[in-house]
Amino acid sequence: MNSETSLTNCKVFGKNPDITFVFPSNGGATLRTERYKLIQKSEVFQKQFTSSSFKAEDRIIITDIFFDTFCELVAHVYEQTIEPHKRILEIILESTSFSISEFELYTAIVDMLKRNYEGRVYSEEDFRKKMGRMIYLIRFPTMTVPELVSCAKKPSLLNERQLLDLQLWVQEKIYTDTLQFFSVVSRTKTPEPIEKAIILSQSPPIYTIQ
Repeated sequence: MNSETSLTNCKVFGKNPDITFVFPSNGGATLRTERYKLIQKSEVFQKQFTSSSFKAEDRIIITDIFFDTFCELVAHVYEQTIEPHKRILEIILESTSFSISEFELYTAIVDMLKRNYEGRVYSEEDFRKKMGRMIYLIRFPTMTVPELVSCAKKPSLLNERQLLDLQLWVQEKIYTDTLQFFSVVSRTKTPEPIEKAIILSQSPPIYTIQ
């Protein structure tokens, strides 16, 4: 059973928490947890917390993810109910604002999937199964026609029918059954380019250290 303590603006995970996350946008709320747990379950955290620049007493300032969302992510790490990387991606895709375009997000996801299958034979269907319902969190209807054409390049996360219907929407605003699964509303822009780095697990600057 996970040892979790909950206060008004503080959550503690694990028996021996040795790392503190601070959320200024949520009234300075804090989350304390065990660094080794995060390192075990996520390549992203492994790269950050094993670097020579990181000190155990550092307080990690989070400005890109809401406190409740991050708490949910850490809870998943402890409960092992979902792959941490998959949950991180899901959190990103559920966001209403990005610093990168929808097409850049799509290409980052495909690149991530290719890396996951590096050295193994894979098919487009493997990618689609891996993504599951998260495919529908990518806002393809907000892309341009040239971007959708690029999305058709193999391996693609979309099948031929979806690609055709999406192009009909973007070009002529013809609504088909395919559109009911996707959002047609563009995300708002944020100034910090973090999503692509997180998806690709390239030591993303999702926080600052104090």
